[in-house]
Amino acid sequence: MPAIFAAGWQPVAYRQNSELAAEAWHWNPQGTWSDPSGRGYFTEWVQPGSGEHKTFSAAGDISDAAGHSLVTAYALLRPDGQWSILLVNRDQWNAHGVHVEFDGQNGRSFLAGPVTMLTFGSAQYAWHPTKHGGFPDPDGPAARASINAAADTIYELPKASMTVIRGGIAGQSGGSRAH
Repeated sequence: MPAIFAAGWQPVAYRQNSELAAEAWHWNPQGTWSDPSGRGYFTEWVQPGSGEHKTFSAAGDISDAAGHSLVTAYALLRPDGQWSILLVNRDQWNAHGVHVEFDGQNGRSFLAGPVTMLTFGSAQYAWHPTKHGGFPDPDGPAARASINAAADTIYELPKASMTVIRGGIAGQSGGSRAH
């Protein structure tokens, strides 16, 4: 953080205000997430600390009739060796099942063994506007599940949701695809 400030940058705040109208998660000047428990949504996707994360290209093949992508994927390899895929289901009305596979130099592989799923969507958060502001109901927390993944695992993405899938893979990998 000192190097960023020395370069003239100001404190960085990331606001997740997608179609979900989700809570804001902030990176504060002390170099930590604003949620003191360290359990913020994006600290599940990335590993907190100064370790190196490696990002990889990711692609999906779920789209609407006009060709707009309904599910987007963001893949990274965390410093702890776990693969972490952030999947965003932009479809406001429909859930989608996805199969995640990794395309690498030695062929395709998949998440295998214990996998953590963290989902934040309309079942966990909904904003209800009123004449003088509004209120959330429900208001979190994110839904957490542990599953035993295999080559044929289909991950269910609720409508209007963000899901982190985190675990180890079987075989070699390079990029990832959600379909």
